[in-house]
Amino acid sequence: MKRRTRRKPIYSFSKEFATVIADGDINKYELEMLKKWMDENEQLKETYSFKEIFKVVVNAISKGKIDSDEYKFLLKHFKEFLKLE
Repeated sequence: MKRRTRRKPIYSFSKEFATVIADGDINKYELEMLKKWMDENEQLKETYSFKEIFKVVVNAISKGKIDSDEYKFLLKHFKEFLKLE
């Protein structure tokens, strides 16, 4: 994939991350929207961070809730990705 075509999904993923962590909570609706975005941009699924995030998102959706370890994992990766920490 060319670098230019990869940037657009990365920028929109930043917006998805920002939306998810804006209120300090990660709810089921936000997880479903994030999964939808990841499904639409599946070319990124095999990259390390996205692959790990996708697993956690799918697991949380299948259980119908996000546990504290998953929450911490996602929040940590979202903040790192957005360079908030």
